[in-house]
Order: sequence, then C-alpha cells, then structure tokens
Amino acid sequence: MRRRLACLAAALAAAAASAQPLPRADVLDVVAFVRGAEGAAAHLRELSGLDWDARSERLVAVTDRGRMLSFAIDARNRRLDRLRLVDAVQIRIEPRANAESVVVRGEQRWVADESRQRVLEVDGQGRVLGEHALPGALSDGAALRSSNSGVEALAHHERYGLVAVTQRPRADDPPGMHVVHAGDATRRHIAMQPGGRSTLKAADLRGNRLRLLEKLDPDVPGAPLRFVLRELDLARACDAAAPCPGPAWELDDPRLAGHNLEGLACLDDEYCVLVSDSAGPSAARPTLFVLVRLPAVPRR
Repeated sequence: MRRRLACLAAALAAAAASAQPLPRADVLDVVAFVRGAEGAAAHLRELSGLDWDARSERLVAVTDRGRMLSFAIDARNRRLDRLRLVDAVQIRIEPRANAESVVVRGEQRWVADESRQRVLEVDGQGRVLGEHALPGALSDGAALRSSNSGVEALAHHERYGLVAVTQRPRADDPPGMHVVHAGDATRRHIAMQPGGRSTLKAADLRGNRLRLLEKLDPDVPGAPLRFVLRELDLARACDAAAPCPGPAWELDDPRLAGHNLEGLACLDDEYCVLVSDSAGPSAARPTLFVLVRLPAVPRR
C-alpha cells in the first residue's frame, strides 16, 4: 500500500508538471487514401501499425485483418505527395492475425498479434517463420486478454530485445502510469498526460530513443481526441517512484479532426509519419498519412 501511494504521488507530481501547454509538432503534410474496390487498395482499411524500412525506403503497415502493406514515399525530400501503395499480403496463419504493430529490421519482421497475445516473426511474403512470447511480465497472454489491455505497440532494441507497451495499464500497474516492458525483464514507467483517458497507440525506437503515441480521450462530452508524441531514453533508469522524463509534443491540426491515429514510424530523429485507421460507419472513410517534424530538443 505504501509503495502504491508513493507511485500515485509521483504520478500526480508528473501530471502537474506536464499540465502546462505542450509544444506542437509541425504537421507538414496530410494525405488521404480511400479504400479501392480491387487489388491491393481493397485491403487499405483498419491500419493499426507502421514502421519504416530504411533499406527499401518503404513504409510497412499492418491491419487488424492480418494484412501487411508496403508504401513507397519520397523519403529524401520528406514529402508524402508521391506516397503510393505498392503491395499487400496476408499474414499466413489461421485463425487470421489481429495485427496491431510491426517492426522491420532488414529481413526480419515482428508483428504483435493481439488475438494470440504473441509476437509473430514473418517474412515479406507473409509467411510465419516463428512465434515468440511477449517480453517480460507481458508473456502471460491470457491475463492480457482477460484485462482488455493487449499490446498495442512493439519495438526492438539490440540490447534489450523486444520492447512492448499495452494500450491500457494492467491491473497491477502503478496508478497513473504506463509501463514499458523489455525483453530483458526490465521496466520503465512514464506518467500519463493529464486531460483525459490515456491509451498508448504506437511506438518507434531509434537507438535508445523510444517515442510513443499517446491518445487522450477527454472526459468532456463532445471534446475532440488529443494525440501527444512522447519520448524517453531507454538507457536511463526510471521507475514508478521516479517516472521517466522526456519531451512531449502535441499533434494539433484541423486536418486530423475526427480521425484516430494508430501507427508511428520515424524516418530519422526529426521527421515521423503517422497513420490513422479507417474504422467507422462509412466505407469511404479515408486512411490518413501524416508527416510531422519534431522540434529539436537538447540532448544530454
């Protein structure tokens, strides 16, 4: 009890410190895709995860329906106006995967499958090469399913292995905190942003720099969703009593109104691409690709 009270006090202190307005990320470009009737474009729906394959200069996305899609972009000029869907393949497993996140490292691709609460290792043609447990305390997939706190974001670190976060805190997580779980069984805690019900939707990892997409569903009826990009240093020790510090940027642009951002892929330290899902009552609801530039922050 004493520890939980200390954690709650730390979370409240961190929330108070972050209550001041956040700096904004620069939204440089927004491109809308509408699902087609045939071919690869017919599978352009319910995108849920995104990563950047620097070798092929393609964005790789996964969908709730177990598809893996590739997109070509004008990466050198940091533009989305030439974004095009190249191909779409089905992840070859039955029952089909509910893919929530994807990590691309050369020939290796890891996909977080929410229905199994496992990590699928797949190739570019969608063949499943193996299955892996989720990292650390998340390896008990049954407990995640029963608590409705499945893994929403996945990353990979050369030292720490697979890194994962659940969209909602688990029952035994400290109050007011999200927990980052790594393959070496270490944990890192970050305090939720104030202003609504907080969920983590996506992750991107470059070196030790982990970026997270946090969604805030305001308690005020009719208020719009808020999205915040968070950053923390995996090499820095932090726990529930002293949550991980790090910069945060608000995503505030009228073109994003009414859309639910789900995936995050950073092209480098400055430019990132986000993607929305297209779930909704209308079959013509577009999928948005959003290019943002993050303000430079001092590095230790």
